Amino acid sequence: MIVLVTFLIRTLQAAVDAAPTLLAGCFCAAFLHVVVGRSRLHAAFSGSGWQGVVKATIYGSLVPVCSLGVIPLLFEMRSARVNMGRIMAFGVSAPLLNPITVCYGLTVLTVPMFLTVVGCALLISISAGLLIERFSSESEPDSSALANPEDERHVHVYGLVRMLNLMIMTLRMLAGPALAWVILGMVISGATAAVIPADSLGHEMVHTNLWAPFLMMAAVTTQFVSPATGIMQMAAMEKVHWSLAAALMLQTAGVGLTASNLIIFSRVLGLKKMLVVLGMICSLTLAIGFAANETLPRIPTDDDETHALDNLSQPFGSFSTIPPFQQIWASATTFSSEANAWALDILLIGVVLGGVLRWRRIGLFLPQAIEEAAEKTRNNSFNRPLSPGILKGLGLTATTAGLLLVVYIYYPPAEEVFDEMGAIRAEALTAINQGQWDIAETRLSAWNQQLSKLKTSEMLRGRFTTEAREEAVRKLSLRLKEVHEAIRKNAAEEAKELSRDLFSMNSECRRIFLNQDAKTAL
Repeated sequence: MIVLVTFLIRTLQAAVDAAPTLLAGCFCAAFLHVVVGRSRLHAAFSGSGWQGVVKATIYGSLVPVCSLGVIPLLFEMRSARVNMGRIMAFGVSAPLLNPITVCYGLTVLTVPMFLTVVGCALLISISAGLLIERFSSESEPDSSALANPEDERHVHVYGLVRMLNLMIMTLRMLAGPALAWVILGMVISGATAAVIPADSLGHEMVHTNLWAPFLMMAAVTTQFVSPATGIMQMAAMEKVHWSLAAALMLQTAGVGLTASNLIIFSRVLGLKKMLVVLGMICSLTLAIGFAANETLPRIPTDDDETHALDNLSQPFGSFSTIPPFQQIWASATTFSSEANAWALDILLIGVVLGGVLRWRRIGLFLPQAIEEAAEKTRNNSFNRPLSPGILKGLGLTATTAGLLLVVYIYYPPAEEVFDEMGAIRAEALTAINQGQWDIAETRLSAWNQQLSKLKTSEMLRGRFTTEAREEAVRKLSLRLKEVHEAIRKNAAEEAKELSRDLFSMNSECRRIFLNQDAKTAL
């Protein structure tokens, strides 16, 4: 039963984590189709040899998508007959070097580790692209051969009509062929986690275990890890002095690849060639990771254990029956923010609407001819093209606002963090008192996860933590870990005894952070 329950939890977890970046991927793919067009898209990735691969790597780093969210973009690039080497470079760099990874990496990783992650991602993206170009026998078509005016009439529609076309295409992308591959990736991810025993990864990731990165590679290559989660897991592994080679493998194989991507590329390149490329990616990651193990400085810390990898394996506890959906949802969203749940709701609505559009064969609004579109542009004040300067300004503003929104949602103000911790605290203490140990473990992990956000949240708002704040966070985090360990050892009375101080310690931490008096902090 534990295998089935884990499969349900981890598959739902993948859907929740992937929802925001999958929406972004479908929107970006729709933008390429409606605004850029196939001929200009092909021309954007043109270039001789390594130049085209480097451009593809840079373009990929600008798109806020995950390894599942990049699939609609890969389909659109393939329809524009972009060379497979450049598609691979784009497909690898997008989840590994996107703005989400960069923003989170700068806030939670040390500078040497962050530079190592970026350097490794650049190296494997470019190397994979060049290797596939060497394998590929595709000839480079002239972009002008793709410029069929009848096929790209929608590119010449502007203004509000273009915005409407962009929304329609986004919905159609959500319910398009890429959806089946996305679901397949989530299902395989859940099935992989279902066969990994609880807490088995954590015991093997110590710094001295040379097999740690190989075990991590086997565990996460077919699992889905979102960019934000991957960076947070790497930061936790670095903090407790676990294997940096394993942490880097988690980023490369977990965040950068999924089973769906591997199958898609294998169908085009052939299984043997794809295995060679995968071997090269893993070999480069291992080489850089082992070098990082020996050369990068370690963070001074008293911690030697983390539960950051718990969401890659079976949950703790035993299950005789399938638990209610509420419990499955709580376990699946332990490390996710509320914004992910909203994004999943929007995604599901979009899939339904996109399915209706495809069923009713509702496509883009097209002019009868390019000349007619030009005439309407001149005569209709609501359908005029914007100048390149305005478009660039709007794009830069939207990108900056989106990045700030992502960061601020994940790291809300300290007041909101403590409000969320208050709700989690109530659930955790109730579960401990009632002996519901599996629920207690997930809530304790979520409590500690929220606690770890306080320092970064304060820094983002220009407020630096004091020694008193750091000490309060350290004590509370240590006590949470002690309670968690007691539950793991099936020491029920010890767990209840240790948990008695959690309420007061949490209130004291809140008081110190928010400068409240003792009565208000309660």
